[in-house]
Amino acid sequence: MDAPFSKAPFRGQEKEERDRWYYRQLQGKPRDPNKLVDADHGLRHDDYLQPAENLKTRFVIGQLRNALAHGGVIYLNGKGLYQPGQEARMLAFITEEWRDEKPIPYTVLGVIEADFSSFLRRWARWLGEQGINQSALAA
Repeated sequence: MDAPFSKAPFRGQEKEERDRWYYRQLQGKPRDPNKLVDADHGLRHDDYLQPAENLKTRFVIGQLRNALAHGGVIYLNGKGLYQPGQEARMLAFITEEWRDEKPIPYTVLGVIEADFSSFLRRWARWLGEQGINQSALAA
């Protein structure tokens, strides 16, 4: 789990098409979904791809868990912009990060819905291979 997210065993094989994740830190507490991205482009921008790939896998999973547990999910259009009334194509997981018991800027992880579905299937398969499902059932 300390390996880069790009090397996580549930991200798919190198020859497979891989899910694409986007990451950026936000300044201050985001009170307006339009502040998730720069005015010039949406969250689905190549500038945010490499930072997501370099994150530790443990960090990404923790961010997903925190955003889902605390209602930090926003639906974005295909460009990664918050546009009410447009079809949602992307999920943005927003959470406050803590280091050394101090909050640092909020972060946002973005993923296209189809990529998130693919990621969840691979992750569930990987969990099953690790025996996690049997452990959970026995508990």
